[in-house]
Amino acid sequence: MLVSLERKEWENFDDEALFRAVILPTVHEMHSGEAPLNKFEVYKKLTLGQRAVFMFWVLYDHSDKEIDQFYTWIPYMRESEQSYWPELKAGVSTIGDEALLLFLNDCEKTFDLLKQVNQKHDPNWKDYFHSDLVKHPELRPYVRSLHLTFEKIVPTTISIIGNYIRNVPNEFVQIKE
Repeated sequence: MLVSLERKEWENFDDEALFRAVILPTVHEMHSGEAPLNKFEVYKKLTLGQRAVFMFWVLYDHSDKEIDQFYTWIPYMRESEQSYWPELKAGVSTIGDEALLLFLNDCEKTFDLLKQVNQKHDPNWKDYFHSDLVKHPELRPYVRSLHLTFEKIVPTTISIIGNYIRNVPNEFVQIKE
């Protein structure tokens, strides 16, 4: 799905505005119609670059604000049947964001450790809930550290995405003169 932009918009958008301009129409389309079939159908039609930007959006939009949300969203992306995590990592490789890729690898290691801690407290434990951080406050510093790292690298990732979009505009936009 190519986004139509006026040349002046294209030239004047900063990285974050460009990122939002190219991804939000896709997000809106995915939220229309019957989910999840519609989401999958829309996703299949995206270019490689659009998929990369979209997968970052999924991570960013669901885990940027609060530690509790971050704590539940990362494992959801990793463990969901929809293969979000491999798609996210492939997208990060596509845009060439080494710092984000290293961060995702750190998330894997840390959340594997957190899973072990949760299972030590409750052998039947299997899902991440916000309440875990209340019941087991020793988990919070690990999650907080990851979340702070994520907050620090997001501006650079958005800049990398902006540059990626500008380098391959035909994957994202139709520029109107």
